[in-house]
Amino acid sequence: MIDKQLGGRYALQEELGRGGMGVVYRAFDTSLRRQVAVKVLASHLAGDPLFVQRFHREAIAAGNLHHSNIVTIYDVGVERGAGDYGQDINFIIMQFVEGESLDQWLRRQRRPMPLADAALVVHQIGDALQYAHDQGMVHRDVKPSNVMLSDNGHVTLMDFGLVRAGELSQLTQSGSVLGTPAYMAPEQITGATVDRRADVYAFGVVIYELLIGQTPFVRTTPMAVAHAHVYDPPPPLREKRPDLPPSVEAVVMKALSKEPSGRYNDAGPLAADFDRVSTGQMPVFVGAAALGATTPMTRPQPARGTLSAPPPPPARTRKSGASRLWLIATIVALLLLAAVAAYMAFSGRGAQTTTTPEMPIVEPEGTASPLPVVVLVDPTETGTPQEPPSTDTPVVESTTHTPISVVVAPTATPDPTATPVSTATPAPTETPTSTPAPPAVLAAQPVNLRSGPDEVFDRVGELQAGDSLLITGRNSDGSWLEVQTGEGALAWVLARLVDTQGDLGSVALASYIPQLPTSTPPPAAQLSGRIVFARNDAGGQDGASEIYRYDLASGTTVRLTNDGDNDWIPRWSPDGRRIAFTSNRANSDRSNYDIWAMNADGSSPQRIISTGAWDDYASWSPATPGLLAFSTTASTDGVFNSEIHVSNGQGEPRRITYNTGKDEWPSWSPDGQRIVHSSEIDGSRDIVITEVASGATQRIYGTARDENEPAWSPDGRWIVFSARNGPDDPAGELMLMAPDGSQLRRLTGVFAGNPSWSPDSRWVIFARTVDSNGSGGLDKRDESDLWAVSIDTQELVPVLEAPGSDSAPSWTAG
Repeated sequence: MIDKQLGGRYALQEELGRGGMGVVYRAFDTSLRRQVAVKVLASHLAGDPLFVQRFHREAIAAGNLHHSNIVTIYDVGVERGAGDYGQDINFIIMQFVEGESLDQWLRRQRRPMPLADAALVVHQIGDALQYAHDQGMVHRDVKPSNVMLSDNGHVTLMDFGLVRAGELSQLTQSGSVLGTPAYMAPEQITGATVDRRADVYAFGVVIYELLIGQTPFVRTTPMAVAHAHVYDPPPPLREKRPDLPPSVEAVVMKALSKEPSGRYNDAGPLAADFDRVSTGQMPVFVGAAALGATTPMTRPQPARGTLSAPPPPPARTRKSGASRLWLIATIVALLLLAAVAAYMAFSGRGAQTTTTPEMPIVEPEGTASPLPVVVLVDPTETGTPQEPPSTDTPVVESTTHTPISVVVAPTATPDPTATPVSTATPAPTETPTSTPAPPAVLAAQPVNLRSGPDEVFDRVGELQAGDSLLITGRNSDGSWLEVQTGEGALAWVLARLVDTQGDLGSVALASYIPQLPTSTPPPAAQLSGRIVFARNDAGGQDGASEIYRYDLASGTTVRLTNDGDNDWIPRWSPDGRRIAFTSNRANSDRSNYDIWAMNADGSSPQRIISTGAWDDYASWSPATPGLLAFSTTASTDGVFNSEIHVSNGQGEPRRITYNTGKDEWPSWSPDGQRIVHSSEIDGSRDIVITEVASGATQRIYGTARDENEPAWSPDGRWIVFSARNGPDDPAGELMLMAPDGSQLRRLTGVFAGNPSWSPDSRWVIFARTVDSNGSGGLDKRDESDLWAVSIDTQELVPVLEAPGSDSAPSWTAG
């Protein structure tokens, strides 16, 4: 394949790796002059319409995901008859990601990952999965080899063999189970309905492997691994790594619950809890009982003749012991034959000698590689569920027994000495029938009910923790569920915020009035006051950034500046009478910026601070009238650095920070004694607090990411800040923590920046970036709107959505 050119522009250069469904190459895009990755469907699968359909579905699904931690899909195509033997070449063009996979990292390091480093990786994987789930997508194959890690610690989630949630339910009902045994959830293995919580389980296995250096279940065959996922409790983390806190073990064990209802409801809450426990805090979504007993659940002991998982099918005439022995023997024979057939198919004509793969971290005798497995179960044949055998020899049990075809896709020579499966079976018994529970939601925390399937619809009520409502319908991708309230009314709830029970596959599509709510803020929001912000919409002179004021009560917007210069980062004075902002209007070459102030109606603009350098990020002291903190940026020998100063507009400003990097975005504590700001330390921005009187500094939070734009709440309890993957990331997420760095949690998972507080400290307003230029991703040319988020419920409310890019909001009462 090397030296072929696909699609008339993608020149293949080298092979990067092989998987169960295809080969990935590095290639050069001759049109856009850039490196890309090309995934080519394996030649022996190109003639199979099912695999071709799944391959193209993967491209279409992943191509609609736009997230900094998810690989970007550029193109998809097929070259008819262009293969070495005249077969079609189906291919996907995607972003070329520098670095190594987590699997390669683990094999190269041959050690577990430090907890702090694992937290950074988990944070980013959780973001990516949560975003995909919010779009109604499920990954189904989360594993270290599908996670790329760059040199700077950036994580990219790869290989989205995604389907919509509804399609996934249909797929499992038809009897197709796809995945990699070492990371498959029990419901994937047994062919039960699969949803986002299967990704949560696989995510938990990945975290386990990062912390221990091996997966929870190391067995001699893929089928034995699958059996362990269904029946065996995972070994406690702290048995293998006693240095880990009990809270870390509790979080991971919750993710590895056999029952989906016992897991985290989605990847976001799992990542948030792991963030907390990695810094010594207590998790939010793990109960006290689980923290007190951090060993995993006991091995399932179902009643004789039943399984403890999904409700069994109606009872059938039980099979004889001889028939059951014949069935197990048939499964073993099919497994061995399928493995040999798959190996021969992968070898193909002119196959090169297979090289021995690099040794894994943990090498117990007879350990099998985590080979991709496709399990095809005929749903028309069901048998009586049996009690798991008492012997330790692994046997996969399922509520559907015959026939089972197992296709193993090996990457190395199959082991001919694999231990055959035991045929020991307890006496069969009758299977009692049971009525499946109706589909319902269960709230573990307060959750908003809305009039339609989107956060912009009216809030019509609230589920309290412990409340349960029947599900009456769903939207097209299953991300929102229609429920019936106690009064008989219908409302909608965001699926990822609740637990569910019953067969969601039976839930029908529900209709709703496809209209947005009125511009009146939702009753729960009670948003009031005035917002000033900067807007760049090419409507002012020369397309400059101008200052606007928005009245939340009336919904009116007023332009306050329009002078052809850049005016931005406005900030209300504590009394709401004045607005400080940054402007280059007084500099003839427009190279430097000064701090200006004007009245609330835009009148009487005056330059109040000018150091001759770049002055910006003004912040009024809430304790001393007229006193401002700001940042001054200057170049020394071509190196830019920024320092925080304070000034009342009279005399020379007083410098309070002395960093060799950049100190920016100051925000005062309510008592006026301290200032929180971002500070460039070791190549990335961290959150630092500086004492105004002494200049003493303390870093309260920092990672390899850029933590920036901190804002201290008016009540003094919280600091909100943005977290980005680097200075070129167009927007990040919002994080919340106490001033001492404790109680850290993610506030939004959307692309957000420039946070500012409501006067009552209950809401944070921010700029939300959207893909306005249709590039398929977010970049600095994209526009942003103003949204608010509740710090209590994480309810998102659109504040102002208008043409142009709105940013740097500031909120005052009245």
